[in-house]
Amino acid sequence: MKRVSFSHRALEVAGIGLFAVAFVFLSSNALRVGLNISGEVSIGFIALLFVLSVMAADFFSGFVHFLCDNFGSAETPFLGPNFIKAFLDHHDHPQDMVAHDFVELLGNSCLGSIPLLVGLYYLLPLDGSTPSLYGNIFTLMLILVMVLTNQFHQWAHNPQSPKFVKKLQRLNLILSPENHNRHHKPPYDKNYCMTSGWLNPFLNRIRFFDIVAKFLGKSSSKS
Repeated sequence: MKRVSFSHRALEVAGIGLFAVAFVFLSSNALRVGLNISGEVSIGFIALLFVLSVMAADFFSGFVHFLCDNFGSAETPFLGPNFIKAFLDHHDHPQDMVAHDFVELLGNSCLGSIPLLVGLYYLLPLDGSTPSLYGNIFTLMLILVMVLTNQFHQWAHNPQSPKFVKKLQRLNLILSPENHNRHHKPPYDKNYCMTSGWLNPFLNRIRFFDIVAKFLGKSSSKS
């Protein structure tokens, strides 16, 4: 398994640190506003926002997965070596990712999410109103779940996952091995979603990715 350079490893560590600081800062601001207007805040609605954020992250993970599996190649400029190659190699060696540590799994995701947190701070500032608070809560939960998606993916491949993880998988709260294993059967054109896997049965049933592939002028599976 190819190891990343020291400089890239350092960048991933820095990305995780910066993401953690920014996320805690923005979450603290949201909590402060929430406490100030607690009488206007619905816990039930926040729970609904969490479910919607997981579904949105699940769809996003599936769409990116679909594009990387079916369009371009490892030679595609920038995207090929940084994204597409990893997805294609994963089909040939699905268990390799089990050996990846926390930094390898989440470093790039954290780096990619930092601009989203910065954008949230400037584009959807907390103004003390309930709508701005709900918007921040949803966006923060969405970003966090998207960052954790690769960890959920690894756990779906790891038979030695912790007991609490297996419990979450059995409850279908995160991606389960049974759900994800359907993707690893040639031609690798089912169950693209990797966060919770909730959307996989529905998207399979309506042949969503087949329709998108045809719209883009290509078969949804690679030969």
